[in-house]
Amino acid sequence: MSSSSSDLSSVVAALRAACAALPAPPSYPRRIIITHGNCCDGQGASFLGSEVSSDDSLYFPVSPSDRRTWPDPAKLPNWEIVFVDVCFPRPDMEAYAAVAAKGGKSLKIFDHHPQASVVSMGEALWDPCSVVSQDRCATYHVWAHLHPGTTPPLWVQFLDDIDNWRNITPEHKALREVMHPIAKLAVDCNPQVAHAEWASLVVELETDEGWAANFADGLGIHRAKMEELHRLIDICPRLEVVSTASPWALPPEWLGTVFVINTGREHIGPIQFDTTAAAELIFESCPLANVFVNYHEVKWLYKGKQHRKLVYHARARDGSGVNLTLCPALKGHASAAGGQLEGLGPLPFELPR
Repeated sequence: MSSSSSDLSSVVAALRAACAALPAPPSYPRRIIITHGNCCDGQGASFLGSEVSSDDSLYFPVSPSDRRTWPDPAKLPNWEIVFVDVCFPRPDMEAYAAVAAKGGKSLKIFDHHPQASVVSMGEALWDPCSVVSQDRCATYHVWAHLHPGTTPPLWVQFLDDIDNWRNITPEHKALREVMHPIAKLAVDCNPQVAHAEWASLVVELETDEGWAANFADGLGIHRAKMEELHRLIDICPRLEVVSTASPWALPPEWLGTVFVINTGREHIGPIQFDTTAAAELIFESCPLANVFVNYHEVKWLYKGKQHRKLVYHARARDGSGVNLTLCPALKGHASAAGGQLEGLGPLPFELPR
């Protein structure tokens, strides 16, 4: 054998030995991650979960108030189940916990909605690492769980402010505008595609140039949206009324006025109405309003019978002390909530026809 061949063999052998000495890539467990769909916080938490889950893990962005979007526990594999930014009623949570338990796995919950009060941390049904504190958003909770003792990156801190709508600056509003389309993508297209888009955004936000570019893009989107919302609010049926004198049974703790608007398709067409941005306009122009509610009606036929429901979204003025979840029609945070109620007769917040 020539000396050059011998040298090449030695190099190859050395490379093989070096590769063998490298640590094996991490093997992440299969998980079922159920998250709040169409929500920046739900998407951020789902993304962080995907970073430590197997490639074939399953993701379900759901509507908390629409059971049709919930995965059927009987059809799920016996993997670990993680709820992020969402919880269901207790009997349903027990059914999901039973699915995970059959595979010797646990059910974890990282949520900050009042609905999470169905969970008692002392019970064996839930993984003891679950967090249901309302002081931080779900993305923040997941980050703290995965990276204990470390300061969250700026995008997580901003998202925590955005989801709790506190200390809001133009930067927060801009970042929300670039994040929300990705959250919507998870519902309209594919959660894995949304995770990839979110990962790209996170990389961009790690540099000053990337942060500035996204801030400029988001600010432009926000300004255009606010102009469009001005127009839409002017053409929709609306009512501002003192809470205690309203035609609906509202919590007596609510002070000030309630501003209600019907944003049905017959008024605004297929445009997606942004409740948070619209509330900003309403609270600026109506100094007595502490609650803003918009709703739209959905009708359908089932087995020859007419059905209808109202889909609500609501915001409370920051610092007003109003707790939206005191109203049975609304579920979510004290400051941002929503819900769906079905019925043929007049429903809460429905404007006179």
